[in-house]
Order: sequence, then structure tokens, then C-alpha cells
Amino acid sequence: TPDDKMSLLLRIPATAEVNQRVAISTRIGNRWRLVGYGHIRGGTEYHPPV
Repeated sequence: TPDDKMSLLLRIPATAEVNQRVAISTRIGNRWRLVGYGHIRGGTEYHPPV
């Protein structure tokens, strides 16, 4: 359904734009498998320490 949402916490920071398409993959053995896909709807802006 269009209201399906997922939130996740990344171990390594990533950059993305709102409405950008993303794919979530996992490595099983020696192969990568697609776990999910979607669009970025929002997030938290991160400012690394200077």
C-alpha cells in the first residue's frame, strides 16, 4: 500500500535527497540480494564535528 513506511538506523552515514530512490540489499554468501526499495521521504540532517 502507498502508506507502507520503514525507518532504519544506519551504522555508516549516507547522503540522500528527499524523493530519491533507494535500494536496501544484504549479502548472503557471495551474492547480494535485494531486500527492499523505495523513496526517501525525510530524515535527519547530520553535521560532523569540525
